[in-house]
Amino acid sequence: MDNTQHPNNYDNKAAHDTLKKMMMRKDILDLFFNIDKYGFCSVRVKSLTRPSQAIEYQIGDSGYFWLLEYLAKGHTDDSKVNPMQPTYGDGLTGDEFRKQMLVTLVDESTNPDIQKERDSIFTKYGKPAYYMNFTYGIIRFFFMQNNEGIDEFLEAKELI
Repeated sequence: MDNTQHPNNYDNKAAHDTLKKMMMRKDILDLFFNIDKYGFCSVRVKSLTRPSQAIEYQIGDSGYFWLLEYLAKGHTDDSKVNPMQPTYGDGLTGDEFRKQMLVTLVDESTNPDIQKERDSIFTKYGKPAYYMNFTYGIIRFFFMQNNEGIDEFLEAKELI
């Protein structure tokens, strides 16, 4: 994946500002990684504290670490985040990106709290779905196609 200057017309600065407001209120966030319609790595975010419409936030490395700092510790400092430099997905599908993010989060975390969803809209169609709990939110993962090896990976790590 390539970290490139923002070449599309999406107002990621406004999405960043909205996300920052949620964080400043200490909202509990519900996140879902995706590749957006412009081909950028993104996260769909909604507040569980003050339910509203989800926003799409294109992320780069600094945005990713900012989100994780908030989810784990409630830190809101975005001084090192440039929302105008999201990471281009370089042809990744949403499933491939989610799988990559799940593996990365498991490998980077100590004692990750991962659960396999048993009854969700996705599992009703035979698609695997997982969620990872944090102090200030949850990250959901579901896979429409590229799900080979996920259960085996999580079982090997003794997480499910």
